[in-house]
Amino acid sequence: MLSVAVCDNEKIFCDYMKLLLAKTEYVRETECYSSVTELIEDMLEGYRFQIVFLDIDLEEERDGIDYAEEMFRIDPSMKVIYVTGYNDRYSQLIFLKKSNLAGYLTKPVSQELLVKYLQKTEEDIKREEDEKLVICSGRKIINILYSEIYFIESQGHKVIIHTENKEYTVYKKLKEIMAGLGESFVQCHKSFAVNMDMIKRIESKTIILKDDTEVVISKAYLSAVKERYFSYMSRLI
Repeated sequence: MLSVAVCDNEKIFCDYMKLLLAKTEYVRETECYSSVTELIEDMLEGYRFQIVFLDIDLEEERDGIDYAEEMFRIDPSMKVIYVTGYNDRYSQLIFLKKSNLAGYLTKPVSQELLVKYLQKTEEDIKREEDEKLVICSGRKIINILYSEIYFIESQGHKVIIHTENKEYTVYKKLKEIMAGLGESFVQCHKSFAVNMDMIKRIESKTIILKDDTEVVISKAYLSAVKERYFSYMSRLI
């Protein structure tokens, strides 16, 4: 079952959403916030929610779309379902800022559509649970979604996992990390492996990733990498 936050500046609507969510079979707990700042402060302190129902028109200095991008930087795995009473004003803006967007609801919220979104989101989360790398870094156990990883680098006795916003260091061999990864990863050098979903193009000596990072590809791996990449991409088309 899901851990949910509702963020809306109107307490009446928060209570209404909490009642609707309690009537479903998908929600374990619901926390209500009348201030998005309080929600972000709790997230920075370590509170985690699987879904946030976020009002767009918060009557604050920024709208919910801007705040969702900030939340994404704190917890990229948290799903965002926007809620608004102004569909015409925001429907074309929700994709302009980065967030883990999972839905869009208009007020008054339809119970039937709410249940469909919860069901789909729960299915997506279960699928993503099988698509993450679990590592121990220092005293912390960290879950990294495959979709967040750009490339992996071996340096001596440690491996550095490069994501869009962070680097994670773990004391393992590259082959041990590769054994726990999915089919989207390919080794391109004795010290490097890349996420094929992040490849922009392959050149003779480097792989260019979507963020323009260049990763070395050795001559010994070039042919196999190209074959793996084209085979992988053809299955996605």
